[in-house]
Amino acid sequence: MAQAGNVSIQVYDVSGRLLATLLNSYKEIGRHRVEWNGKNANGSLVPSGIYFYRMRAAGFEVTKKMILVR
Repeated sequence: MAQAGNVSIQVYDVSGRLLATLLNSYKEIGRHRVEWNGKNANGSLVPSGIYFYRMRAAGFEVTKKMILVR
């Protein structure tokens, strides 16, 4: 059952290093959209390649692969 709560979305490289936190805030139930601009936490563009994002929400966690093509 869906519920409101804190949601975090983080991007990692293939070595497991955290590159960027896209979201870390309280969200109500519903649809939300987050876009990654292809930059790390320092504002530098990362190269094309395979990356992973992890989303955590109340009682839910998922990690998925994504490909960045420049």
